[in-house]
Amino acid sequence: MGRARQVHVHKREAGGAHANRCPAGYTLWCLSAAGSRFSRFGGEDRQIFVREGITMLGYRGLALLIGLVSCVSVAVGEEPFRDLSFAEACAAAKEEDKVVLIDFYTTWCGPCKMMDKTTWRNRRVRRWLKKKTVALKIDAEAERGLAKKYSVEAYPTVLLLKPDGTEIDRLVGSREAEVFLSETEDALAGKDSLARAKEKIEGEKKNDPMERMKYAAVLAQKGKYEEGLKEYLWCFDHGNENNVGFYGVRLSFLLGDIVRLGGKYPPALEALRERRDAAEKALLAGAGKKGKREASGLLGFLRKPALDPVFENAMVLAAINRELGEDENTLVVYDKLAAEGKATEAARRAMFRTVLDQLLQARRYDDVLAGADVSREMNSRIEAYKVSAALSSGRKHDTGDFMKVQVAIEGGKFYEALLGVGLADKARRLANKLIAFDERGRTYATLIEHAVRAGAYDEARKLVRRARISLPDEELPTVRQAAGRIPAGGRVGKGGRGTD
Repeated sequence: MGRARQVHVHKREAGGAHANRCPAGYTLWCLSAAGSRFSRFGGEDRQIFVREGITMLGYRGLALLIGLVSCVSVAVGEEPFRDLSFAEACAAAKEEDKVVLIDFYTTWCGPCKMMDKTTWRNRRVRRWLKKKTVALKIDAEAERGLAKKYSVEAYPTVLLLKPDGTEIDRLVGSREAEVFLSETEDALAGKDSLARAKEKIEGEKKNDPMERMKYAAVLAQKGKYEEGLKEYLWCFDHGNENNVGFYGVRLSFLLGDIVRLGGKYPPALEALRERRDAAEKALLAGAGKKGKREASGLLGFLRKPALDPVFENAMVLAAINRELGEDENTLVVYDKLAAEGKATEAARRAMFRTVLDQLLQARRYDDVLAGADVSREMNSRIEAYKVSAALSSGRKHDTGDFMKVQVAIEGGKFYEALLGVGLADKARRLANKLIAFDERGRTYATLIEHAVRAGAYDEARKLVRRARISLPDEELPTVRQAAGRIPAGGRVGKGGRGTD
């Protein structure tokens, strides 16, 4: 049997810090067979976790799922699915000696559409559904009462129910046909998702954080919150020790799972805050010396965060605050470290990337430039792009272009800061470097938008004129859109700040 692939999107919540997004800023989650949630972006030999321009590399990667929205849908009531109410389906299942199967979907769910196009159109699956189930497709947002009754929180969720409505098992996330058939047969034979997940961690994979994270998720789905939290916290506290490639998952999707569990089981949030507070205490105390690198080259680069306790504490603090919706606390700690001076310089350097966007939002441009060597930063990012491009060259999902865009996005932030403090000549040199690296409309657009934010409207207009001369017509729409944000009649005031 091939490698299991599971994909789901989490439900849209009504407001809150995590509304309409996944924990690391995604709306699409992919579950590997190992049980980790991440975006498939990259080659088969690594995984890339990205949030707001911060890239973390790991190992056990799968590739990016693209183009889900173009799937062909299976209509409600189309065979083998039936056009029945829930009560009618239960009655039919009892009469026909079958189980009730419900595919809970939403109209905006990409993985649901993927199952419509693939799994639900598979001949073997359709025969199995017709033979053993009374199958329904239910829009969870149209039938909120039923979705709430069965605690459906992610899509797609496929429920297997006895005729009296008692849950037999559930499959959360999309399934390929062969995996669907295997898991549903197991469920009907008495081996539910919890038993299957537990079985995987009882052998040689007992210390695999990917598998244990999956086990924790199933425990939480079954309402075993205390046990699920115990497994999640083991993954957080010991996952990196057993799989260096778990680093990105640990500080993004794992934290997101724990926060969601905290919505039902408050001790989960208390546990995160304890770990956040411990990281803050260590940073403010200046604890932790830079670890020795035990490997060189790309492997050494990938493993470095796990070997550096200062970096580790900074990332833990920022990541937990992000998932709790308390980013402002990260900036408070950063400012405390800055007030201490050189004694905490290593910690401030480690935290800088986590507060960069907040500093920009507050237009604290002096602090942005004090936190990084712009030239070194951009050279490092360009080198990282070259490594990524070399690794992904010729692969089905080439990450090189993605990394190239990130260079312009990050460079634009420093360009804004330079303009914001009146260092126009240095800002122009940086802009020239970025344009030479990637002369496309979106690079110009990024720079124009940052110039506008800094109030450097004349610089923005110069970029527009330059783009019109240098770029082919097909690259100009993005530039025109950015140019529309330049205020009419605005001029550059003292220090590069705009006045109207």
